[in-house]
Amino acid sequence: MAYIFIFHALFEAIAISILTAMAYITMTTEHLQNDLRRQAQIDPLTGCYNRRAFYAIADHSLSRSKRDREITSFIMLDLDHFKAINDTHGHLTGDEVLKHVVDIVADVKREQDTLSRYGGEEFIIMLPNTPSREAAAVAERIRRSVEQSPVEIDGITIKSTISLGIAATDLENIDNSNVGTLISKADRALYNAKKRGRNRVEQ
Repeated sequence: MAYIFIFHALFEAIAISILTAMAYITMTTEHLQNDLRRQAQIDPLTGCYNRRAFYAIADHSLSRSKRDREITSFIMLDLDHFKAINDTHGHLTGDEVLKHVVDIVADVKREQDTLSRYGGEEFIIMLPNTPSREAAAVAERIRRSVEQSPVEIDGITIKSTISLGIAATDLENIDNSNVGTLISKADRALYNAKKRGRNRVEQ
């Protein structure tokens, strides 16, 4: 009888150990999967969303905005003369300038806005439930903050400016709005900002 009791106690101890180990492995696997999903959405240099993640987030947000009949605005921004910074000071310095500008934008933009690196030195911000006039005010605050915040790297002060273009959904035609159309409009406005002298906001 004592042997049977010892056997059951040993069996229960082993079973508990196995279940505990399985639970730990499951939790660890889920944590790793979540971490990998997050890494797949984040630009490794700047820490903001990458283009693929932005499209997914923007698609979802725009669908909700259509349902609620709310205006969504996009701000496309690009660092002015960024190639000259790379050519003069090197790409590592250029990377630091990019991160510096992203930090400024992240501090100025509102909590509900989504910032993404669209490619190279070009970034895009989605502003839900925001008409173009308010988006322009946010863009101007960002532009001014970047202009007034040079970065010092290895004893060298580097000034940078940005150009910004704005696009917003049209409530009268909101059902036909999509992320690609808004990005194209914002990109055209950004081109106009570059064409008209840079370091400015256009819509």
